[in-house]
Amino acid sequence: MTFRSPEVLLGLLLLPFVLAGYVRSRRSRRRRTAALGAQGLISTEPSRRRRAREHLPAALFIAAIAVLIVACARPMGTIKVPQRTA
Repeated sequence: MTFRSPEVLLGLLLLPFVLAGYVRSRRSRRRRTAALGAQGLISTEPSRRRRAREHLPAALFIAAIAVLIVACARPMGTIKVPQRTA
């Protein structure tokens, strides 16, 4: 498989930074939640199932961006078709 615009694939290098930003935002949210939980204003422990579900939208978003970048690179492939001559 080849790409018509392989330089677009350099955009895939930005995805770890997007992931790092997501992790950083989740950590800051966890700290704020812990501070409010210490005051007794909110419950601090969500269920295990809820924790897994809250990361699903971010994971799908990052996967969609990766697919979009690969699609913008315009992949091409050659298919060998047998010739029928009479």
